[in-house]
Amino acid sequence: MGGSVNGGNIRGAFPELRVDGPQSLSSNAPMLPTSSWEAIWKNLAQWVGVEDSQLEAVMPNLRNFGNDNLIPYTDMFRS
Repeated sequence: MGGSVNGGNIRGAFPELRVDGPQSLSSNAPMLPTSSWEAIWKNLAQWVGVEDSQLEAVMPNLRNFGNDNLIPYTDMFRS
């Protein structure tokens, strides 16, 4: 398992790790992510066999993100 994974890359943008950095939401350190969960989970769901017609049932928030906001399958997995 995992032989087809294109590993070793950061998906999205790596945050500046400081409390007052540009991704910080407040002074107590919560950070704003640069990618949605769906950006990664769509490909993982497809990789384990979830059909395209089932994706919305698995990830109901997926419809809120266009393809420009999702990581291409080929960036995560080798064909």
